[in-house]
Amino acid sequence: MTDRQRQAGDLVEIRVTGVVSGYARSLFEGFDQVDEPFTTTLRGVVADDRQLTELRCRMRDAGLELVSLRRLPTGSDDSA
Repeated sequence: MTDRQRQAGDLVEIRVTGVVSGYARSLFEGFDQVDEPFTTTLRGVVADDRQLTELRCRMRDAGLELVSLRRLPTGSDDSA
């Protein structure tokens, strides 16, 4: 993820239960994905609160169980 992409919106980290694949994975186009033993962590940029709300609604509709969602500080290079 480039600095320019980060400037286009807020960098967020989303953690969900289980493995994200298929249709659910398509919801996170452009996000980095880290599969862990019991959760999946996704990091990417959302343009604004509206886009984040829409993403959360689609996650719910896809049956993903949200564990956590947080905005990462600008300049954070926590990507895995």
